[in-house]
Amino acid sequence: MRSRRSAARVGRHYLRMVPEERSIDTLLALIQQRLSDPDNLMKDTSVEQIRAEIARGVREDFACGRTSRVQGWVLARTEARLAALAALV
Repeated sequence: MRSRRSAARVGRHYLRMVPEERSIDTLLALIQQRLSDPDNLMKDTSVEQIRAEIARGVREDFACGRTSRVQGWVLARTEARLAALAALV
């Protein structure tokens, strides 16, 4: 989602569906689980590399059926959780 406002709106809907994830720490931990090398992701990593890593996690979510329906959209859990972070920050 290119707009933070739109992401936050989607994130609020997601958090209503999954209230147990309504914590920045919880969301970050769950997103981190989708990354191939979470401990080293932020070390000397470009924005493009981070985006590619998140995109890989999104593709993996879809391939494994880890999705959520939010307002008629089918989102990878990683996408929904990123939107939820936008809603909480």
